[in-house]
Amino acid sequence: MIYNVGVLPPHHQYLAYYAWINMVFNASAMIHMGTMGSYEWLPGKEVMLAGFDFPDIVVDETPSIYIYRVDNAADGLAAKRRGLAVIIDHLTPAMKSTGLYGELLTLKELISNYKKLMNSSKTSTWQRYGTRHLN
Repeated sequence: MIYNVGVLPPHHQYLAYYAWINMVFNASAMIHMGTMGSYEWLPGKEVMLAGFDFPDIVVDETPSIYIYRVDNAADGLAAKRRGLAVIIDHLTPAMKSTGLYGELLTLKELISNYKKLMNSSKTSTWQRYGTRHLN
């Protein structure tokens, strides 16, 4: 993760990619998912970035939406402070599977019953008409 050291400038392909997003593709917004993004860790001031700081150069005026786990506040703050990101938090995924409940359980039962009905319908249709064509 050479971009995370905060000393080396980003290589030209990195800058070209963000320039393409901003100027050619003309994105309405950038959506980043996960943690440890790259642009918020680029060299430059920590706060109150100037137009010549790399995070400000790559983001330009395109809104940046970052989806983070709610328990990872440090990275989220860096993205917000240095990348002008709007943070959308989500809870940490469950560590064990849970069963269906409420309307989801009802829907599963309806789908299961439908499949059984379709299978039994095909079988009974085959039993009624299939043997006629074989004789």
